[in-house]
Parts: sequence; structure tokens; C-alpha cells
Amino acid sequence: MRIELRELRARHGARTVVDGVTLALAEGELVALLGPSGSGKTTLLAALAGLHPCEGEVRLDGRDAAGLEPRRRGFGMVFQGLALWPHLSVEGHLRFVLDGTAPRERDARIAELLEQLELTALAARVPSQLSGGEAQRLALARALAANPRALLLDEPLGALDGRLRERLLALLAELHARRRTTTLLVTHDYEEALALAERVAVMHAGRLLQTGTPEDVYRRPCSARVAALTGAVSAVAGRREGEHVVLPWGRWRAEFAADARDAVVALLRPEDVRVASGSGATLRSARFRAGAWLAAVEAGGQALVGLAERRPAPGASVALELREPVWCTAE
Repeated sequence: MRIELRELRARHGARTVVDGVTLALAEGELVALLGPSGSGKTTLLAALAGLHPCEGEVRLDGRDAAGLEPRRRGFGMVFQGLALWPHLSVEGHLRFVLDGTAPRERDARIAELLEQLELTALAARVPSQLSGGEAQRLALARALAANPRALLLDEPLGALDGRLRERLLALLAELHARRRTTTLLVTHDYEEALALAERVAVMHAGRLLQTGTPEDVYRRPCSARVAALTGAVSAVAGRREGEHVVLPWGRWRAEFAADARDAVVALLRPEDVRVASGSGATLRSARFRAGAWLAAVEAGGQALVGLAERRPAPGASVALELREPVWCTAE
């Protein structure tokens, strides 16, 4: 299914929570809608599904979906709260969705889903007898049961611990690679979005700020806000002087549009800042993560986070080796 949202707007009472969003998903594409709580992601998903009133256009395979009932839009959904039926077993959830299907086809489909989502041994259990990860897998199996033309996933891994989350993240990636079902994934977790999606749409306060591949939004964020929503970043204020930007510890040559403001921001990811022996900066703290020391330092009155191969002592003088920052105008 191809999905197009054009100038989509949705409200809760008098408050606009989705404000002019335009977004397209190609057939078979997995797009992550990334943003903090309250940014309008879930409301956008509900409007797309026909579960919340909206203005603007929703087009499915080129056809206007206005007036189309939710059950006729062809979506499989995993709700943030899962919304499992407490009285039905795992197998009963799938039988209910597949009611009306020929018995042989229905039984084969149920067996396939139970196996794919590692639920075969749990088929007779009801939701109260499932762990968090098992319940998440059941919600996903139910969404897939009727072979939907597209999947809408609202924080499908949000309540899981790290190890289980990684396991289900891998399962989602495997299922998408196998089925290529058009999927819109809502999440507030940038690691989840960057690891799983083919494109990421960054949302804040009801608006889309940037859309691109995971590499694009991580390495070339359009603003300090997008950078902060997509991973750890140091945002350092600077000022333009002709073709250069003056930062607290030196000058950089940088290109900007002619009408760019004098106040600019340098964006540095931790891997862009190497902390080594020397002087020029002061170490404030360090913690071990992913095979390196994540070091918080101060240079020229500005706070930075970088990587060190060895644990430096708090308060020690250190030197910084920097890659060229990503530049953006100050917001």
C-alpha cells in the first residue's frame, strides 16, 4: 500500500496536535515517526487509521480515504496499550480475526503466525498469563493475521527491558524483510527508529521537522532540536565572521546561505570529539559505554561530550580532537 498524508491536521478540543503534516510512504517501506511524548505521533496514527477526525488528505494507493471506515482501510494495528482481549487465548485472538476464513486456510495461517512469533507453546494462555514480551508478540500476530496491506505500530516495544527489546527489534526487522508490508512505526526511542526504519520522520509539537534516511537525520540534522531527538549531541553556540565561525576554542571555515543569521550552532556527536592526553579542556566526568569512555568535558566555557580510549581522571586537563561539526543556524 502507498500512503500519502497531505497537510494533515488534527485537534484535541481547541488544541492543534497535528499541524500540517505532509508525509508519503512507498509500497513496502518502513518509516519511523520519531518524536517526544506529546508531539502528536499517536494522534497522527489514529487519524490515518480513521479513528480520529482530521483535516487535509489521507490517500491510500492514490485514493482519497475521506469517509472510509477504519475497518475498510486495510490496516493492521498494534496499539500502545496493546488492547488485547482478556477472555481470549492466544490462539483465540487469531481465530477471532480470521473468522469467516475457510477452516483449512485459517488453521494453516494460525499455525504459521504462532511459529513465526514464537507463540506455539503459549497458544492456550490468556493475556493475564503472558509476560510483557509475549503480549507484545501476540499483539503483533493479531495485527498480521488478516494479511493487512499496511501496519501501524504505536510504540510496539515501549514497555520492554533492553534485552527483550533488542530481541523483538530483531524479530520486527526479520518480519518486515520477509513480508515487505508498508509500515508506519511510532516511537520516542531514537535507537529503535534508526535501527529499524528505512526512513525516519522527526516530529515535534505537531510538525515534521525533518525526513530522511537514518544516516541523514543522524549525521546531517537540520537543527539542534532534530539532533537532540536523534541521539547524544553537543550543541555549541558560535558566531559568524565572514566565511568563518568563531567557537570558544577556535575558528572554523564554514559555508552558509547568504541570508543566514550571525548566530550559529555547531553540532557534535560524541564520536566527533576525541578526548586525549594534553591540555585545553577539563574533564568533568566519564562513564563506560559501548567499548569506550564517554567523557563530559568543558572547553572555553562550553560543555562537550566525547569519547576517550582510557578512563581520564575527573578534573584532569585533556586535549580535544574534533571532526568538522554540522552547522545550523540558531533557533
